[in-house]
Amino acid sequence: MPAVRDTSEAGWWRKTRLLAGALTGGAGVLGVVAVAAVNQGPAVLNLPLGTLGAATILPLAILIAALVFAGRQRRLDRDYDVAED
Repeated sequence: MPAVRDTSEAGWWRKTRLLAGALTGGAGVLGVVAVAAVNQGPAVLNLPLGTLGAATILPLAILIAALVFAGRQRRLDRDYDVAED
């Protein structure tokens, strides 16, 4: 017997909350790692290497996370027939 899909509004909200929670949790972990790495290691151009890494990697990570979130949310909206045309 094929699996029954949950097409209710409650299912959409549950999956949206899970997706947002995963993104928020991932951002929190990334932030903790970045803060821990800021003052570690050698200096380049009188800035700690961790600061340079955080200044270059964090914006890219935020952009990638936002694009992944938007893509998955779009797919979720299409699956539950709440996407706008």
